[in-house]
Amino acid sequence: MPDGRAVVKTAASRAFFSRGTGLRTSHIFTTADGAAQGLTGTTEFAPGAEVPWHTHNCEETVTILEGEALFEADGEQTELVAGDATWTPVGVVHRYANRGRGPLRILWTYGSVDATRTLVATGATASITAESQANPAVRLDAQGPAEADPSLSA
Repeated sequence: MPDGRAVVKTAASRAFFSRGTGLRTSHIFTTADGAAQGLTGTTEFAPGAEVPWHTHNCEETVTILEGEALFEADGEQTELVAGDATWTPVGVVHRYANRGRGPLRILWTYGSVDATRTLVATGATASITAESQANPAVRLDAQGPAEADPSLSA
């Protein structure tokens, strides 16, 4: 822990891990870095990739960094592009999908260090911070998406 000091992480120093077909995530700041109020990271989607319907036990903010997304929540679909952002309250069923031809990159922030994701289809709940430890053998380096995970090539 950084003992109350600011922490800087370069893009090149961050590790990515696979979250399934066409998805990879990097946790930027967690409790391991001294975070006490929330979690931050990025997720990259290959063309056509999507996260399944899910909820969280805390609020979530997402900013589209690159690409074209489809955000679905509350029975509505919203098309998003780089610079657009969403805020999702606790317990709202939602999902994101890459609707473009290139990679989709999002920056996410959870309002709790104890954030969880519950999949609607199965009811399974998992800690956001634990997902990077679920299968360490598939950890990816910080190369671009096409180099690190062929499923993320355009």
